[in-house]
Amino acid sequence: LYCYDDMSFVCLMCAHYGDHKDHKKELIKDAAILIRERASAKSDDIESQLIKIRQEEMILKMQKIPLQNALEKVQKCVNETSDSNLLQSWSEFSQVGCNLQTLILDKDNCRGVNISDDGLHLKNVGKGSESNPSYALGNTGISKGFSRYQFKIDKDTIRNESVCIGITTKPFNPNMSYQKNPNLWILRAYNGNFYSKGNLTQTNGKFSVGDIVTVEVDMNLGTINF
Repeated sequence: LYCYDDMSFVCLMCAHYGDHKDHKKELIKDAAILIRERASAKSDDIESQLIKIRQEEMILKMQKIPLQNALEKVQKCVNETSDSNLLQSWSEFSQVGCNLQTLILDKDNCRGVNISDDGLHLKNVGKGSESNPSYALGNTGISKGFSRYQFKIDKDTIRNESVCIGITTKPFNPNMSYQKNPNLWILRAYNGNFYSKGNLTQTNGKFSVGDIVTVEVDMNLGTINF
């Protein structure tokens, strides 16, 4: 027999007359079924916690890199002895700064995707087409200054990627193909094609699973960089 209270095997004598008399006991084969179910549930729970921790670590890592770059640039200003070089270094720092924004995805402006409760992650669950693509928009617009966002590609079909990343202006028409949409500036993972208001530019900016894509938008200069 197996004793649940002491988590040990017991003989019939101890189970009925000894220290385990009032304990919860069961045949070993039946106890094994229950414990296996408990172990499986606990494994799923621990795995979910680890996934969440890894995601949080990735977010922190994505935030750390631009902060390190910004620190190097501002320290260059601090240590600069030439007035003209100081002003130039400060200009460079001001353009980059620490402007890594946290993009929250908008659950009311999406289709064919599941968005996590914190709005930081999405999973494609739809069967998008050219005229009916899956998409998700951020919940914050950009109207001025310099902004930087980063995206981690956790899952896609390698060598047949479907992810596209970019920005849009209002009004956004979700039923129009990204190749023709006049309100989109978007980079395609599969071939690195960049679509600017429906105009195609071929680039070497392909990306795939495991890559981190940085998007820089400068509203003062009217530019977008990947």
